[in-house]
Order: sequence, then C-alpha cells, then structure tokens
Amino acid sequence: MATSGLLDTNVFLRHILQDQAEHSRLATELFARIELGEITVRTLDTVVFEAVYVMEQKFSMPRNVIAGSLAPLLGFPGIELSNKEIYPAVFELWVTTRRLSFADAFHLVSAKHLGLDTIISFDRGLRGVEGVTRVEPPLG
Repeated sequence: MATSGLLDTNVFLRHILQDQAEHSRLATELFARIELGEITVRTLDTVVFEAVYVMEQKFSMPRNVIAGSLAPLLGFPGIELSNKEIYPAVFELWVTTRRLSFADAFHLVSAKHLGLDTIISFDRGLRGVEGVTRVEPPLG
C-alpha cells in the first residue's frame, strides 16, 4: 500500500484534544482508518516532539496522559515512523523520570537502541537507562 502523505502535528492534536469540532471529527476518522491499516501515513520524530511540547506546555497535560494518548497512535499499523520501536521505552522513561525532558529520554533510549553504552554530554541529569553512562568531553 502506498503512503498517503506526511501526517502533521495538528492532526494528532485535534484527535487527542477534541478541541475543534470539525477538525477533531476528521482527524478521528483518519486515525480510525490508520488503525485498521486501510491507509498508511508517514510522520516524523519532530512531529512527535512538537505534539508532546504543545500538550505539555500549552495545554498543561500531565505526562502520563500525553503518553497514554500519543503512544498508542504511534503504534498503529498505518503509521510509518523511523525509530517507531523505541517510542514505548521513551514514553515510559519520560513519564517515570520527571527530571528528564522528552528529548533527553529520547536520546538515552536511542543510545541504548543503537548499541551505544555512552552518551557524551555536560548534562549531569542524563541517567536512567541501564547500560548507558554519561561522560563529559574530552574523551580518552
């Protein structure tokens, strides 16, 4: 099945927030078709990051609510997303480790997923993934 197009942040937001009657209805209908695998769309990591940011910062939604509404959508068969398989672990780390930003959780989980045991950073808060150690430059 051919990919129908690139899915933007606002479609995720309208579906999750149900805050604009017509757009929310259309977004929800689209996600129903994506869930069934009737259509395939591509989205980007930046779309996920923007959706998390908007829900957390603009709508003051708790992390567990954001994760509980966004993560299942990313798992739909009709969603194409690079790194799709790491998002459940990213959301779990982000929800359970309050000091980490979403980006930091993504970076830590990505390091582990890539088979790397080190993350090079000055950020002393970067911890929380077993087997990934933070080191500061310069290296070795």
